[in-house]
Amino acid sequence: MVNWAVSRWSAAVNAPASTLRRVNAWLLLLARADAPFKVAPADPKVVFGQTGWRMREFHAMFKAGHRLGGYFRMAWLPRAALDEQRYQPLGADDPRSPRSLLFYEAGSRELGTLDFVVLGEVTEQNSIGKTVGVTRWIAAPDRTACGWFAVLPAGRGMTPVRFLFSESLTPGTFFITHSGPTSVRVAQPPTIHRTEAPFEHGLAAPAVRHRELIDSSGAARDGLRTVESLDEAIALLRRLRVAARGWRLAQPADELLTADLRVILGQRFDQLARDLRPLLES
Repeated sequence: MVNWAVSRWSAAVNAPASTLRRVNAWLLLLARADAPFKVAPADPKVVFGQTGWRMREFHAMFKAGHRLGGYFRMAWLPRAALDEQRYQPLGADDPRSPRSLLFYEAGSRELGTLDFVVLGEVTEQNSIGKTVGVTRWIAAPDRTACGWFAVLPAGRGMTPVRFLFSESLTPGTFFITHSGPTSVRVAQPPTIHRTEAPFEHGLAAPAVRHRELIDSSGAARDGLRTVESLDEAIALLRRLRVAARGWRLAQPADELLTADLRVILGQRFDQLARDLRPLLES
């Protein structure tokens, strides 16, 4: 007979942050089944303390994973970075598989038919120098839009991801077109205009949708900043991130949480926000 002695415990899997990441996957099913989510305590220390446990150490799951160099498959996409990305020229140690390189080359050929130009390729690195992705950067024929595309493994296949960015000469105004797998998004300032393009339709769809976004907004009447090089394209993206980060830091915490929930839940906000909000406020 084995006598098990448990001396340590963790309460991270159902913590509020990971609860938010799973909301689109199954929270609606729980609501339909009248089975409200009740296993993500806002303060695990208090809950476990009621049964005699004492907390000796605390490690935030995502921050600890980042510190140890661990990443989820798609965590390197811009909407999920834990720190500012570092860009390095692609060296001889290209981490892409021969199969994924075929997708990159096919993308470049399609872009050529649209008169887009390839500005270059870079590796994205985290704060400890770990390579977390390779992006191929592109620019529109008139240089008023730039962006990148990449290929991610998806099961036994490959999934393309594409982004296009533009910056108005009006300070702080940007345009984003995304094409690829959906992900959890958060609220952005009203001066950052975003749209989605179906990734099944190739690279032409994002280009058309991006131009429609700019034309419909009316915010680019003062003109758009042009991008002539890879460095200028990366600088544009960094300015976009600085604008988004500055706006979010300036918002009252309760109002920002409400705005984030509206973006994440969409039409389900009225149905789910009241039950979800307490799990995220601690």
